Amino acid sequence: MSRVFKRGTTYHIEYLDEAGKRIRESAKTRSKAKAEVLLKEAELAVAKKKFVPGEKNYKLRTILSAFLAYYEREGKASTQAVAGRLNNHSLPRLGECKVNDLSVELLETFQDELLEKDLSPATVNQVLSDIRGALRHAKKRGKISSLPHVPMLKVENSDTGRYASLETVKKICTHLEDWQKNLILFSYFSGRRQGELRKLSWDMVNLEEKMITWSTTKNGRALTLPLVGPLLEIILQQRAELKIVSPWVFHRDGKQLSKDDGRRSWATATRLESVPGLRIHDLRVSAVTNLRRQGVDRQTSKSISGHQSDSVFERYSIIEVEDQRDALKETFDGFGYASEASC
Repeated sequence: MSRVFKRGTTYHIEYLDEAGKRIRESAKTRSKAKAEVLLKEAELAVAKKKFVPGEKNYKLRTILSAFLAYYEREGKASTQAVAGRLNNHSLPRLGECKVNDLSVELLETFQDELLEKDLSPATVNQVLSDIRGALRHAKKRGKISSLPHVPMLKVENSDTGRYASLETVKKICTHLEDWQKNLILFSYFSGRRQGELRKLSWDMVNLEEKMITWSTTKNGRALTLPLVGPLLEIILQQRAELKIVSPWVFHRDGKQLSKDDGRRSWATATRLESVPGLRIHDLRVSAVTNLRRQGVDRQTSKSISGHQSDSVFERYSIIEVEDQRDALKETFDGFGYASEASC
């Protein structure tokens, strides 16, 4: 809504810019007629910025497909996951919807439909995040003029994972196939993402320098991991036991591992060891917790596990009662307190 209004003796104008933001500014005149002319000029300038040829005919299918093609072209680590969400949810339901018709009400209805399919709120947010990312990608390339609001579900107390001790992980490994054992142990000791380990090839491993280098990761950065202790032992063991020629460090009968390989055997093994529900991803959580317990500083720990943001890293670091107990004991010992209390 546009208007001309007066403050004191000077007229001001109010209008919406191309992003829908309300703008108020002085017309720097005492003449209402001149202020109205200035308002029309501002509205005309906004209209020129907002006009995108053919925008009213753009379907969301075009926007989403271009977004997926961009992910594939850039070799993004999450391309497969994004493709699955787009093909299974967004495209079938919203593909024929015109971008100009994309409303909050329509997206909220879409949210409800996904929840009725028993998708978790976190997964629903991932689906909507793909849509939002596709719209931003389209606007950046001048395909659309403004960004529709994409509502997100509020997810409280999200499960960041569970801690597993080395003893527990070793017991679980006794129930796994040989090809999976070293993968699990390497993940536990390094904290690296499963996707990175599935893509780990021998040309990334430098045994002379005892170093692994990932040229492309989920964060789009090159990352390194020194091979020491059990990490080096596992890599050497994988090399020595390479009975089948394979470019992959961790493989199954020479073939690259898929996301689903070993999931069923892992579920069975955790159930047999009385830790049902423990996820493979929890090995990453456990590695971060182990680093913190050993006093490794945050930046070094992040460089080992491959975390980029402090917020995610902090969520992955689990503090248990025993950690708190040890911290308090060390603190009290530090200033010479000797407990005389007994229960």
